Amino acid sequence: MKLLTKTSLIVITISVFIIFAGNHLFFHISKQMIENHVDSELMDQMHKIKTVFDQERLKENHVFLNYEVDIKPLRKHRHIEPQFADTVLRKEEKQAYLPYRALQFSHIVKGKNKQVTIYKSLVSADKLIQRITISSIMVLIVFMLLIYAMNRHVFEKVWSVFFRNLSKVQSYNIQSKEKLNLEPSEIEEFDKLNKVHMKMVERIENDFLNLKELTANTTHELQTPLAIIKGKAELLLQSDNLNNKELNIVNTILETAQRLSKLNQSLLMISRIENNQYGEVSCINLHQVLSQLIENYTILIDARQFDLHINSVDTCVNMNPVLAEVLISNLIKNAIVHGSEMGRIQITLEKNKLQICNSGEPLEIPRSQVFKRFVKKSTSEGSSGLGLEIVNRICRYYKIKIDYDYQNKLHCFTLNFSEINTTC
Repeated sequence: MKLLTKTSLIVITISVFIIFAGNHLFFHISKQMIENHVDSELMDQMHKIKTVFDQERLKENHVFLNYEVDIKPLRKHRHIEPQFADTVLRKEEKQAYLPYRALQFSHIVKGKNKQVTIYKSLVSADKLIQRITISSIMVLIVFMLLIYAMNRHVFEKVWSVFFRNLSKVQSYNIQSKEKLNLEPSEIEEFDKLNKVHMKMVERIENDFLNLKELTANTTHELQTPLAIIKGKAELLLQSDNLNNKELNIVNTILETAQRLSKLNQSLLMISRIENNQYGEVSCINLHQVLSQLIENYTILIDARQFDLHINSVDTCVNMNPVLAEVLISNLIKNAIVHGSEMGRIQITLEKNKLQICNSGEPLEIPRSQVFKRFVKKSTSEGSSGLGLEIVNRICRYYKIKIDYDYQNKLHCFTLNFSEINTTC
């Protein structure tokens, strides 16, 4: 959830709670104030009625001004102190019961004790309270909407620099030559965050350059001693003074040196891919690349007696020629090395799609680890353990979708080229 949305929801929730709580309190306060006002009017009316009693004779249920007065006989010695009560009276003209406020008291009229009840209608007061409450709710809703709009405006204005800098950090590429330049902010916390970001990026850039240089130097320097080891071992193999045991030892040294050389070359290629050293691209016909590689691997395919099936059409992509060849070569080599002897290899090249399958037993490792380096089913001689890792890196580099599946005793790797430019 975005910060602005989260903040707005909190503001709205608190505002709604305040509106209902405030209106509830306002309703009861208004009602109490009106009741006090009505009670005060009833008390004034009581005094007026007592004065009138001494001047003229009133009939029972007499209407006095805007008040209804009910006069009933009362026992001589009974006295009623003035007391207020809420009640309802039925009005025939409206066919309904209406709310009233009543004041009841006793008074001596010409020597007779009377019970007097004064009624004051609360209909207008209730309507007034309702109108006031509705008006206050509408005012508060408008106020809440204004607060929400103002909050968004202030938020966008205050946080605008932060979001622009965030966009720059998200799009920053450490392999690019462009430097990360963040805008200064008037907000102290944002300015501190910018400084932390810049220091962090500077450290990452330095570490990246140091690691890049170390990898390049290490892989380059290893080539010379490995070539020397291979050369000396080959010279020893040509010697006539070695017995079978010594020949086996020298042969093991030579094979190990060759494997180290392949491993070194694979690591160097991964490093170059990550360092964007294969930037140049050209239009590559995958059908031609596939045909050439199949011809190169014919001896290995025939040696293991694979049943090879190929269905290929012309498909062109914009890729680096070296990486395109390495990508397909590693998948074919993986099928040959890890496929069942006298098994099946099936290669299908369609528009935007390449699938290479080989027969074999199910994997002994989770499918999620198929593309991880040095994780494989067998320990085949000459295998660096980095073939599928290189394939995965190339696919990530060009945003090629790669999937692995095992069905009908076939291990299938599928490449989808729809994300890269195939119009060339």
